[in-house]
Amino acid sequence: MPHERLKKTRRISAVQTQLLRSAKWRAGAILRERERIDVSRSELVTSMGDELFGPLLVEQAARRLSHLAVESAQAAAAHAAQEETVRAEGLSLKRTERAVRAAARASRTAEDRATVAEIAEQSALRKTAGASLA
Repeated sequence: MPHERLKKTRRISAVQTQLLRSAKWRAGAILRERERIDVSRSELVTSMGDELFGPLLVEQAARRLSHLAVESAQAAAAHAAQEETVRAEGLSLKRTERAVRAAARASRTAEDRATVAEIAEQSALRKTAGASLA
């Protein structure tokens, strides 16, 4: 029974590790999206400085900057939420790892008790066999 519990907690730990890895990957993807938005904003502002076409594109650039600001705010909120998810998954993994260690201790203890009981039984059988021969 304790051995089954150990196997189960190890499987749960593997799943928790995968969930944490996935959450970190999503956080990284959101961060890359924020960087892409910042680059787009910088390129747009730089293109506005072009003396030839800058004045002609003011209205278009203003709309695009407004849209980029909304995207940036959404990405920032998503990143904050994802970082909280990463933190929660990390804590969950730590709890699971503690449960694995506890299950491993319980499994070793059960094995030790079974071994001691077997040794005691063998010893009792030897004493009984030795007494019947005398």
